[in-house]
Amino acid sequence: MPNKFQELERWAKHMRFSFFSDTNFRKRFKLCKPAIDHVYQEYHRKVFATTHSYWDGEGPHLAASDSFDSRGYSALIGKVVMVDLNTKVMIHTEAFHRDETGVPFITS
Repeated sequence: MPNKFQELERWAKHMRFSFFSDTNFRKRFKLCKPAIDHVYQEYHRKVFATTHSYWDGEGPHLAASDSFDSRGYSALIGKVVMVDLNTKVMIHTEAFHRDETGVPFITS
């Protein structure tokens, strides 16, 4: 499974862009990560404040859905999406590898 650098490097190569080294990428990512985390946390605070204001003392009304990258049980990558039904706001998404689910592969 490719890491973030490999994904970006592959994209840059496909687009015929020059790209920096793995070492440079890791250095820049390390410097940017606190800012990325801050923006992500602020976004989640606003989402939860918005959805909380619609609860009317009843608590949240949530729905979750999952999907995999292919049909059947052969998919390796999946995702789960959680939505607040009152506001129709997507609360959270999570991508995961099949190995993390504990569900065995079924092959025919």
